[in-house]
Amino acid sequence: VPTRQFIPVTPEQRAAARRQLSLPEDGHVVLYVGALVPEKGVDTAILAIAALPDVHLAVVGDGSQASQLRDLAQRSAPGRVHFLGARDDVLPAFAAADSFVLVSHTESMPASLIEAGLCALPSVTCPVGAIPDIVHDGETGRLVPVGDVSATASALAGLVAAPETARRLGERARVHCL
Repeated sequence: VPTRQFIPVTPEQRAAARRQLSLPEDGHVVLYVGALVPEKGVDTAILAIAALPDVHLAVVGDGSQASQLRDLAQRSAPGRVHFLGARDDVLPAFAAADSFVLVSHTESMPASLIEAGLCALPSVTCPVGAIPDIVHDGETGRLVPVGDVSATASALAGLVAAPETARRLGERARVHCL
């Protein structure tokens, strides 16, 4: 992971990135970057977002489940899940985000989670594969059980409700991932 590219941004840079990506300038934006396939648990993230008013999910990626996930988002959280497609340049998406979600059922060493940490974004993720080496629960992010929509929503709600805590988690994530 190129550590010089993935860096924290200022509020002004965040606002500019949101404008560039046609994301809402107000509210909390959660980012997902990865394949849109069943084992990534994007459906869990969408359903968690549906439970959180004024929270948006930006989805970067493509895959076999894209159409199903779009339908689920439209039914569950209309207007609050933004599919940005596969992108060669993910830096604007990271710049636009307040937090990161990766609730995979299986993983090895997800680069996107390290990239989020380098950008000082607190993450909500699951303790599978090497993820517990990247995210320490309560220190650099939050770990939730695989497939648990309620726990995912609760962890994200905690980041939204306590921005100072979220900021500290993100700062610690950056130090840990450097």
